Amino acid sequence: MTVLLRSALLAACLLALPAVAENRVALLAEVVQASNEGTGVDPGLEKMREQFAKSGITYKSYHRVSHEQLQLAIGRAVEVRLPNAKTATLTLLSVKGSQSQVSVSLPPLQTTYTLGREGSVYLQAGPHANGVLILVLTPSAS
Repeated sequence: MTVLLRSALLAACLLALPAVAENRVALLAEVVQASNEGTGVDPGLEKMREQFAKSGITYKSYHRVSHEQLQLAIGRAVEVRLPNAKTATLTLLSVKGSQSQVSVSLPPLQTTYTLGREGSVYLQAGPHANGVLILVLTPSAS
């Protein structure tokens, strides 16, 4: 993916973590492989495909590789290991009302997001097999 495409995906990420307590948030971390080989979209990924298509990003298939429920606590790093040997590190920086600030490090990028209660963040996580990995972060209730 180009730098512009990566930036577009990252910019589309102003969103989503409900505060479980004043110093914690819960989210679902999914790893999705998108490619132009094969066809099919795993259940629950149709909205992602539609959002990408509206942005001019088209893949023929979207397959969920893994998913993990995470609890973020202020100042504590949580790692999400990816099948392409990369690791995404998420750190909750603050919670104020319905907004949270989360630092996401996915080398070579390090970005801080201000997140609300809804939507999903899509992070391009590098090539894998014959496609690209996308880390999807979605708020959850627990």
